[in-house]
Parts: sequence; structure tokens; C-alpha cells
Amino acid sequence: MDINRYKSFFPFIISIVLFIIAAIFALTTLLGLDDPVEKSENSVEVNLPVVNWAKYSNLSKKLDNDSINIVK
Repeated sequence: MDINRYKSFFPFIISIVLFIIAAIFALTTLLGLDDPVEKSENSVEVNLPVVNWAKYSNLSKKLDNDSINIVK
């Protein structure tokens, strides 16, 4: 077998192998999306910092009457 004859096909063969690996990975990921999620995996705890608005009232740019109205 003459290796120089097939040397130009190596990048093509490698790209096909990598494409097949990527397609298998994408297919397994797609099929795994329908699996039910447990409640313990679905719960998220978010801890936000408490903002002291009095600290920001001394800045040079002030709102009317030095108050900050939070719209809910």
C-alpha cells in the first residue's frame, strides 16, 4: 500500500470522523432534553446584596427631594 497516494485524503477522513462524533454528541444531547428534571436540581437560591440607599444620597447627582422611588 502506497501511503503517499492516500495522504491527500487524510484531512477529509479526519473531518468526516470529527463530524460524525459531533453529530452523535448533538443527537444524544437532543434526546436527553426531554428527560424530566428533579425538583432538587431545579431549585435555585439567589442571594442579592442589601443596598443602603442612604449611602448614595450624598452623591453629586441627586434626585428631587433626595428620595429614590422604587416602582414595583
